[in-house]
Amino acid sequence: MFFFYLDAHWRRDLPLRQEVEEILTACADAIGMIDDCRVEGDTGYGFDDYGDGQAISLEYIWPVSEPFDPRAFVPVVPTEQEAGARRGCMVLVGPATKLPADGFRTLRGYPISSSPRIAASIEIAAVALPAGQRVDHPRC
Repeated sequence: MFFFYLDAHWRRDLPLRQEVEEILTACADAIGMIDDCRVEGDTGYGFDDYGDGQAISLEYIWPVSEPFDPRAFVPVVPTEQEAGARRGCMVLVGPATKLPADGFRTLRGYPISSSPRIAASIEIAAVALPAGQRVDHPRC
């Protein structure tokens, strides 16, 4: 299993699609964290958007990731309970990656369908923390 942290994007230099395709082609058991990503269902998380359909999002990487049938995860904590920079991220997991039986404490599954626009319109309920409690971590 290999872990990849993808944060090498800036304005017109946006190698994300190529990186995701190469990683999923080479490693069916890869785990990749995409930084500065849109978190559908929680507009409070910041993300990079370079215009012309180049927002860091599941929709942006979908054309190259769909053939590999990956699983996606986003933060479980709503932004109003989050501390730090409140930047979005997504964890993309290759189809051969074995996941923990009890799931992830800080991530929730993100529904992937054959249409990212359909997946984006699904209402996603986040797990709320007790009143006054915050999660103090800058990323997922």
